[in-house]
Amino acid sequence: MTFSDIAEKFLMTLGLEAEKCASEEEAKQKAAVWDSSQSSYPVYFFKTDTSGEKSFEEFYTSKDTIDLNRFESLGIVRNSAIPKKEDIEKTLVEFKQLFNSESVSKAKIVSLISEYLPDFNHIETGRSLDEKM
Repeated sequence: MTFSDIAEKFLMTLGLEAEKCASEEEAKQKAAVWDSSQSSYPVYFFKTDTSGEKSFEEFYTSKDTIDLNRFESLGIVRNSAIPKKEDIEKTLVEFKQLFNSESVSKAKIVSLISEYLPDFNHIETGRSLDEKM
């Protein structure tokens, strides 16, 4: 399910329709004057270009057994390997050391995460969500 699908379904649970706008500016202008008597809410869906964003998230690895048939919109991870407590503690120590060092950087954080999550696939675009907001 895409993030735009999730947003539209969320609005539906609030009794609203998504009013698709042609630009971010149009959506902001309409949202600024929106009131609860309206049956739609302005939205603007766009192609993401910020680091780390993907069209969907998968919270499993290639080693996990996945059941995508039991539920319509939800997958289940079965037989996932449970890490040893010592390994988790070691990982936390390494993160603390990295964050306390003078040379902490996004690239080093991504590298450390990748050591422990081999299927971690960070997409670096050079643009952050903070800059976009």
